[in-house]
Amino acid sequence: MIAGELEQEIIGLYNSNICAMYSINQISKKLKKKYPYIHKKVRMLIKEKILLSNVIGRAHLCSLNLENERTVILLTMNELEKRDQLFNEKKGLHLFLEKIKKLSRNETINSVVWYNKRICCIVESSYNRKLKRIITNCANKTGYKALCYDKKGFIKEVLANKKLFHERVVIYGFERFFELMLQAETRLKARYNPILALGEAHE
Repeated sequence: MIAGELEQEIIGLYNSNICAMYSINQISKKLKKKYPYIHKKVRMLIKEKILLSNVIGRAHLCSLNLENERTVILLTMNELEKRDQLFNEKKGLHLFLEKIKKLSRNETINSVVWYNKRICCIVESSYNRKLKRIITNCANKTGYKALCYDKKGFIKEVLANKKLFHERVVIYGFERFFELMLQAETRLKARYNPILALGEAHE
């Protein structure tokens, strides 16, 4: 499947909450598009197993299938758009990314996330002080502050910090970032799955 603009818009609804669930009717209203058209597209995404259809009571709710490579590709495309916009706003941030790309040839840097005017680097080991020092120096040279987390530490921070979960922009290591989200999916859903307002969800 080659994603079109509408498919990207549908997946884009989950940008700020990859654990969200929406009915087809909700998706139609959020995108301000006619229900039959959205219904057809969503059913196609379910058939492709990009979206999962979940029956909760009498509601049929759609969620992301993070185990599907195509889902990750579509999410990555959305993140790239957000990153491009971010780079236009934050001059010099792309220079940090270039330094990180060179550094990652020899060191394990899983992902880099921008949040709250800071760069969050997810590294393989929290004990690699040398790598943390290099990352901090790279960030300082481009005028930004960097924080380093190992995988467990980052998930712990995401679970504790709603804004980090909802407002982050992935700028490097997209596939590994969503792999990490998949690994923590059960805990993330317990924290951020807004099932929640079942009353408004109906198809």
